[in-house]
Amino acid sequence: MIVAVDDFNMGAMENKGLNIFNSTYVLANPDTATDKDFINVEAVIGHEYFHNWTGNRVTCQDWFQLSLKEGLTVFRDQEFTSDLHSRSIKRIEDVNGLRTFQFAEDAGPMKHPVRPESYIEMNNFYTFTVYEKGAEVIRMIHTLLGETGFQSGMKLYFERHDGQAVTIDDFVAAMSDANDFDFKPFMAWYSQPGTPEVEVNTEYDAQQKTYKATFKQEGEHTYYLPIRYGLMNQQGEEIEQGILVLDQNQKTFEFKDIQNEPTPSWLRGFSAPIKLTSNLKTEQKIFLCEHDTDAFSRWDNAQALWSSLILNPEQIDEGALFSAFENILTKETDNALISELLTLPSERLIHLQMDEINIIEAKQKREAVIDKIVQRFKPVLISIYNRLNTADVFELTPGAVGNRSLKNTCLSYLVKAGEFELAYRQFESANCMSDRLAAFNALLSVDNSHQDQAIQQMFTLYQHDVQVMDKWFAAQALAAGNGVDDIKQLMQHALFSFNTPNRLRSVIGSFASNFVGFHNQQGYELLTEVIIKLNTSNPQIGARLVSIYNHWKRYTPELRELQKQQLEAILATDDLSNDIFEIVQAALAP
Repeated sequence: MIVAVDDFNMGAMENKGLNIFNSTYVLANPDTATDKDFINVEAVIGHEYFHNWTGNRVTCQDWFQLSLKEGLTVFRDQEFTSDLHSRSIKRIEDVNGLRTFQFAEDAGPMKHPVRPESYIEMNNFYTFTVYEKGAEVIRMIHTLLGETGFQSGMKLYFERHDGQAVTIDDFVAAMSDANDFDFKPFMAWYSQPGTPEVEVNTEYDAQQKTYKATFKQEGEHTYYLPIRYGLMNQQGEEIEQGILVLDQNQKTFEFKDIQNEPTPSWLRGFSAPIKLTSNLKTEQKIFLCEHDTDAFSRWDNAQALWSSLILNPEQIDEGALFSAFENILTKETDNALISELLTLPSERLIHLQMDEINIIEAKQKREAVIDKIVQRFKPVLISIYNRLNTADVFELTPGAVGNRSLKNTCLSYLVKAGEFELAYRQFESANCMSDRLAAFNALLSVDNSHQDQAIQQMFTLYQHDVQVMDKWFAAQALAAGNGVDDIKQLMQHALFSFNTPNRLRSVIGSFASNFVGFHNQQGYELLTEVIIKLNTSNPQIGARLVSIYNHWKRYTPELRELQKQQLEAILATDDLSNDIFEIVQAALAP
């Protein structure tokens, strides 16, 4: 039996015989759901279905083993989505999310291993580390064993433990025994917190025709990890590919009979959840953006180049980068991939790369690159937009999804160039929610004369649809120029409900990502007021929101002090719940 409810803290819950779903993850139709919504619905339903085996029939011996069922099941639902849609785009989206949220978790006061060793409130460990990093650990096991070996391990796991409550060690033992593979060196992935950092340096011997790559792990722990790689020649052809196993603190791999110095493509498919730095030159990264045979690597190098152009423009050959992107825009046929390549790292990701988070500086530098892209590519973007802006019947095929994604990425740039009429026409004539919402968000990203009318039209059309109204509230909370007064006004709206988690997240959670509007004394005071109110009504959601302050020590001095004051005020609250207390006390710890 399945029950869909609007008032639910989580996405879904796999109770045996009675699956409970947040209505956002089970209700969808083309008029009201975006492509992302449809794919998320498939993934969450798949996730809960897979829990019948990995979670219910074979379950956890104790809460410390939570990743046994969640990390494994996330991996399974990721593979399910990859099989149904674009595998490369799914991988890009998953890694982007991991780097944005899980890497930040690893760098914050609540960092913990995939298998936590202690907790005050277990609800605080339904985390990106347990779920998404846990899935990456499973993915490494799959990479090391291959599909056949992994499935042999799964078969043995179920044969041994059907109907039992077991541990992560039992799962790994099944994988080990089914493949005669020693996983003891691998287990640091379950016991150590933080994101491993690895450096690779290469050298080519033209006389010997050998190419060497030396990998070195930073820090005190040595992790056992797979490095998927490829070597590209000067013509953009792949001359070698495979998997290297890094099982030592430092290890050198030698490739023989390499006629000319290759361009290496490291960590293809993000084969290990690490931070990898290399001695790749800018021109090599640009080359990989254009020519790598691995789509993830193309995107990964593009992200690195965009980040450098945003934060350290003096280090980038802007002309060469834009020439490469002109080739990509005019010659690449995978529209979904072009959309991802053309999308800049988010402000949140830029913050993670700054030694001290300066909200205004990050915003201005990112906007400056957007302006450069618009100035260079506006005619090309308009041409692509017009080519893809068809009246085709709605389909959820990878090709159709990719076309809409690229069209709407182009629109997001064109609005920055003043193409407001274009966005408004799409908003009015769209035949699916993906296109209408993209136009709506674009119109709200820059001040223009269509904003108020679009906001009212969206409300009139969809005021009786809960999921669309969540999007309507979120778009306004994120809108450029909106501040605390605008958010307070949204909270007075007849359709706002403080006690409905989705609606509260759509306003307060979204506003916290409107970095310029939120990061000031008034924004912090509003968030703290909400958290203290949630302390008695829904401390689990309160704990999620108080985590917004987790990185307070990394901000500029003024914002740092203001956030500290809010944390201290929350800590002084009478009868503070364990959910909120655990996070606040960790954040304030020296």
